[in-house]
Amino acid sequence: MIWVWLYLWQLDPAVRMQVLDSIASLSSFQVEFEQETYSDYFDPTQAAGSLIVQRPGKMRMEYTMGERRLAISDGDVFKEYDYDAETLNEMDQADLQEEPLVRIFLYGDSIEEFFLIDRFQDEQGEDIFRLRPRNATSYTVELQFDKTWQPRVMHVLGEDGDGTRFIFSTFRLHPPLNADTFIMPADLKSLE
Repeated sequence: MIWVWLYLWQLDPAVRMQVLDSIASLSSFQVEFEQETYSDYFDPTQAAGSLIVQRPGKMRMEYTMGERRLAISDGDVFKEYDYDAETLNEMDQADLQEEPLVRIFLYGDSIEEFFLIDRFQDEQGEDIFRLRPRNATSYTVELQFDKTWQPRVMHVLGEDGDGTRFIFSTFRLHPPLNADTFIMPADLKSLE
């Protein structure tokens, strides 16, 4: 029993560095994703889209299936446009920095400052790295990496049985970006 506990919580220093280096290396990337959001209170929903990140703090998340949303952060302000409701919401990005996707991908250079990391294996023997926030939050993040140590799956688990799973594909590091990549298009406004 003690050995199982040590295996679960003790992370080999070389593997720990590989996880940290992998996340830190994602200073600029573009990736396609599939997303499943689930809860005990509603049927699972499916979505897909693309995510572009440039650290620190810039993001463009565009849904192409399921949800019809565009979320853009310019490093200071987070804006989200809902195409179905025709609404544009914005908030100070500092209000989102504790969100798992934001903390890991947009500010991933000091992961151990915010998360405790351990490792376990799933039923197929694949390594899953669990990131538990150091502050009092209600979620845990599980990451799986591909053979090149790029994130393949990110699973955000809430304590109430809810969660969101992202499956990533077509990772491109340091993609060429347009000047308006992190600017909300001017024609996307709320209905008045």
